[in-house]
Amino acid sequence: MLEFNFIDYIKRVSQRPQAGLIACTYGEFVAFICGLDAAGEPSELEGFREWLCIKRGRLSGFAWCKLALVMWDIDLPSYVTGSKELHLKAIQGLTELILEFYNDETKKMAIQSYNKWQIEFHKGKIHLPEEKVFKFNFVDYIKKASKHVGIFLAESTYGEFVALIKGIEVGSELIKLDRFQEWLCKKQGQNSDEVWSKLALIIMDIDLPSYVSGSKELHLKAIQGLTELILEFYPEKNKI
Repeated sequence: MLEFNFIDYIKRVSQRPQAGLIACTYGEFVAFICGLDAAGEPSELEGFREWLCIKRGRLSGFAWCKLALVMWDIDLPSYVTGSKELHLKAIQGLTELILEFYNDETKKMAIQSYNKWQIEFHKGKIHLPEEKVFKFNFVDYIKKASKHVGIFLAESTYGEFVALIKGIEVGSELIKLDRFQEWLCKKQGQNSDEVWSKLALIIMDIDLPSYVSGSKELHLKAIQGLTELILEFYPEKNKI
């Protein structure tokens, strides 16, 4: 099995983005990092968003990719448009933050502090500050995608649907399913280390060979079931 060093790979790509990215955009770099992180186990970026919030000194609904831009004061028109210089600056800035996070021996304490903030937030003792966000109705979009799977997904697989949801979180710059995994555990009646996409399959009692193989009927059933769980979770997410 090949040795793989997540941090070294990120550094190499950020130093020569033209070698690893087609258009050298921040969006490509973020997607690239998400892919690398998803391929490894455990996640190298677990707690990164929470660490960024602590470093910034405030709670935020932004995903880590947006938080990094805010902290570097980089105003990209979007993740795929804008000057090449600005995108390269964003790529370098994000890389520096990832390296700092990775080498921070106190990051576990920072994550614990963030969790305390979250408890205070859900008790209504502190509030998220107003921040500029895109107008986007996550629930409506998910409902449309699940009803018209053939339009939104190339192969109509559960894996594509999960990727679509994660992509929406990145694209809309907000964490839409924060605490979804925790909610699924409560619904199941026991704690689990499984990611929400796998936990949802367990709750639905759907045994897919993989996220991209198996019968089309089973994948459609999984997509519809996950949609129903999200719709059930969404009105309750602030009560957890």
